Amino acid sequence: MGWVYKRGRSWGVRQLRYFRLHKGVLSNHVDEYADATWSVTVSECSVTVNAERGNIDIATGGPSIRIHPIGTVEFQSWARALTTAAAVSSTSASANAKRPADVVAGPESNLISTKTVLTGLLNGKKLLS
Repeated sequence: MGWVYKRGRSWGVRQLRYFRLHKGVLSNHVDEYADATWSVTVSECSVTVNAERGNIDIATGGPSIRIHPIGTVEFQSWARALTTAAAVSSTSASANAKRPADVVAGPESNLISTKTVLTGLLNGKKLLS
């Protein structure tokens, strides 16, 4: 779980969102305390990792999800977690997962604190190479 950029519905503008991946279900949140605005069972999706562009696409059968994790370590963590979840058939995944209204995605653990990410973003600092 953690903060990532997602491709927005309007003109594809990137939006910073909090994502959770729990028991194979990926969910999108406006902040880390908000209820999910949508969720999707990753084992029912196709995951494509583009390290060159720094994004991960999740094909849901409906609107696709594109995420841009912040930093190299976070990108690698999300890529590993999502590809693993997509490859595993999960019977414990939520049957009530809602389809995303727009796009985009996070790993099981966040290796950089939310406060550090937000402080760095607000101050325009490069957090990781």
